[in-house]
Amino acid sequence: MRGKGMSFLRKTFFGVVGCLVLPSLALAGPNVTFFNVQVMPGKQGEVIEGVQEFMATKTGQNFPGSLHVNAISFNGKSPATHTFVVLHNSRKEAQAWNQSLASSKDWANWMQKLSQISKPVSQTNMDMVKNWGTIDNADRFWDATYFSTSDPGAVVEAMDQLMSTDRFKKFPGQVWLNATAFGGDMIHGTTTHMIAVGYQSMEEFENWNDENQSSAEFTDFLNALVGKVEWLNNELVYNALVFDQQTSLETFGD
Repeated sequence: MRGKGMSFLRKTFFGVVGCLVLPSLALAGPNVTFFNVQVMPGKQGEVIEGVQEFMATKTGQNFPGSLHVNAISFNGKSPATHTFVVLHNSRKEAQAWNQSLASSKDWANWMQKLSQISKPVSQTNMDMVKNWGTIDNADRFWDATYFSTSDPGAVVEAMDQLMSTDRFKKFPGQVWLNATAFGGDMIHGTTTHMIAVGYQSMEEFENWNDENQSSAEFTDFLNALVGKVEWLNNELVYNALVFDQQTSLETFGD
């Protein structure tokens, strides 16, 4: 079983092999991979330590993308406790990085350690379609909503209308709409898209939502998507670690 898990980790973490085989199904440009794991109780600190050790190696320092290590606070019935979020500027970049790991001893050592303290749950790769608000690398708390739709244009239109209102122009955080490219068969159901909303703190999260979640503007947004969107699940996570040495959300948001 451990060998199978190791194979899964090697093939998916920091790069998605499927993207290399079926590029016609995905958009060119920025994309993000969510690699979910269930960390054994009491081993959370070892995961953080292991990531830091790997990223300090020669291999880790050559990583061309952005890495977020997320600790999950709430996510429904999923057993995942942590998510490695890997952002790349393109699939060409992701492919080159993934190939470089095959001969890396640094990578092999990190994968061996990770396989001993966690087990894989799921992997999903998404295209970063559009963003709203203020793209800020200082945002560390994320409210992610997963959904399925056959009319993504309606979602973009509804978000455009919402974020252009006087009330939501004051939104202090950032919003990203991501479209599933690979791995949409998730534990909560088939997922075509995700909306990720970033905040700098839980205080900012609470203050904004207490005041605006029941607003007429947000109600209009939800009503515009009735019959067009199936809301599946949402989760709350925070960035336990962020490595932005080569690129970042602010770069993608330009």
